[in-house]
Amino acid sequence: MAIHAYMSDYLDHAMETLGDMLDFGVNTCNIEASEIMRHFCETDIGYLFADGNPKYIAGMNGCELLRSVWKRAGLSEIEEDDVMYMDKSPEYWAGWVLAYYQWETCRSFQDILADTCIDDLIEMYYPLHEADISKVVEVLNSRQKG
Repeated sequence: MAIHAYMSDYLDHAMETLGDMLDFGVNTCNIEASEIMRHFCETDIGYLFADGNPKYIAGMNGCELLRSVWKRAGLSEIEEDDVMYMDKSPEYWAGWVLAYYQWETCRSFQDILADTCIDDLIEMYYPLHEADISKVVEVLNSRQKG
């Protein structure tokens, strides 16, 4: 059994935050999901999120998280107003699942995304979005390369 970086009490919020970050970034800011996750992983924010830093897993919403990633990466400020949709998109689901999978496996986001790129995870929405999360974990585990 893995020793998780943070208590399960924070997991739902972490999942929602990462889901909202991807949803906002792709569907409001028109940024490619792969670009968002590349900067998330290349800055220390991906590592801090995975380590359970409360600022990132519980202290901000997904729009704020994206802005923090963009600022840390030295990119232009995001001008769009915060938007979090009631209807959840495939991008939201991919971020939501990714946060859960990272917490469950204790692997870094960078390692996970080396096995399954974010665009592939988004494509898994239609066959898996109504499945139990354990099925998604099983599928992602089967894709591990190392």
